[in-house]
Amino acid sequence: MNVSDRLRLVARIVRLRPRAPRDRVTAWSQFWTGVAGGRLTEPVLWEGRVDAEAVEHERRVAPWFTPGPVVLDVGCGTGWLTAALARSRGVAVGVDVAPDAVALARRSHPGAARFEVADLTDLPTAARLHGDLGDCHVVVRGVLHVLPADQRRALARAVRVLLGDRGRLYLVETNVGGGNLDYLAAAGADAAGIPGPLAQAIQTLPRPGHFGPQERAALFPATHWDLLADGAGRLGLASGPDVAAYWAVLQPHR
Repeated sequence: MNVSDRLRLVARIVRLRPRAPRDRVTAWSQFWTGVAGGRLTEPVLWEGRVDAEAVEHERRVAPWFTPGPVVLDVGCGTGWLTAALARSRGVAVGVDVAPDAVALARRSHPGAARFEVADLTDLPTAARLHGDLGDCHVVVRGVLHVLPADQRRALARAVRVLLGDRGRLYLVETNVGGGNLDYLAAAGADAAGIPGPLAQAIQTLPRPGHFGPQERAALFPATHWDLLADGAGRLGLASGPDVAAYWAVLQPHR
């Protein structure tokens, strides 16, 4: 985009942005309440091609998720990935910080998997889940890039507890280069307008970032974690285009 188009896009964003709550938990809870109650009518932004994407995730984890540990899907939202993992892995549990997301997941996938309200930036909550489920394989899709640094570190500590002696971590996050405008442009925004699902997310949710190899190495350092596999990918958005992503499989030093 040229300078004029970028300024026009900024003006559109400014008109949307003040509606988003600053507190992360409040924002996500209000978002899912709006989706579940029908107040937010646009498709959920990051659920652009869930069936095809689920196959990609299942293919990546297959060599690394050994039989035995439960698969725990962190930030499960509507539960589409949890349900897919349950079909392929046998047992899966989805957790989300927002009660209405969990209620929606239960309605959308009855009997397919277990869904529970849990904030896994809270270490005692992670310890409770580990006591209940035992060692887990953990899936984190599209969560780390929306967390501030302190909450990323808290989630990483919780994941370590959940993995125990046998579990492995699979993460996949958006990794669009540049700044916020570059992210929005990659997601379908331009000077002429902002697609409805993206505008809805801008209005209601915390500002996203990106998460690639550099962020992974900082959060899961080689002194404590083994990188088993990683690579570039794409995540499907309901606003139209797929966006650049990064995925990795890790385990703690053992």
